Amino acid sequence: MRVYELLVQQIRATNGSVFVSNTGKIATVSGTGPYTLTTDGYHGFAVNDLIRAQRFNGAGIYQSNLQVTAVASATQFTATLYSGDAPAIGYDYVRLGNTTDASRQGSVYLSADDTYAPYIDIVDGVSAWGEWGSNAKTKVRLGRLAGIVDATLNPTGYGLYSDNAYLRGVLVAGGGTVTLD
Repeated sequence: MRVYELLVQQIRATNGSVFVSNTGKIATVSGTGPYTLTTDGYHGFAVNDLIRAQRFNGAGIYQSNLQVTAVASATQFTATLYSGDAPAIGYDYVRLGNTTDASRQGSVYLSADDTYAPYIDIVDGVSAWGEWGSNAKTKVRLGRLAGIVDATLNPTGYGLYSDNAYLRGVLVAGGGTVTLD
């Protein structure tokens, strides 16, 4: 039996939103651009990853958008500043997408704080900064559907929005319309 961590009846919480993606917390920064960044553990970033650090710091929200240009090791990488604040010690970066590698353009995003929250989004196909947050890149949403813009549907209330849905068992509609193609 292998046990990496065993928690019994623990509740965990976070302020803000949560990404399921590659991340890295900055331990050291050198250079003025491109920046050489060292993380306090394994970062998981790859060349051309689009990464963001964002947080409310008491005076306002900082946001730092970088593109990874080289990976020296599991704890060190080089990046250029795309927009926002320069990287700093303590910033937590998360991968939003990748400019060239389609297998690194997706993530899972959970929010209880953003506009139209609460929801869980499955995002894919983010290959440029302007694509993050685009309805076209949200492939699945579970939760509050407000904010989803679709040419043929008008999702409202709480539920599931997806390009495709494969369901087993019984589908019960208590009202509204069920259309089958």
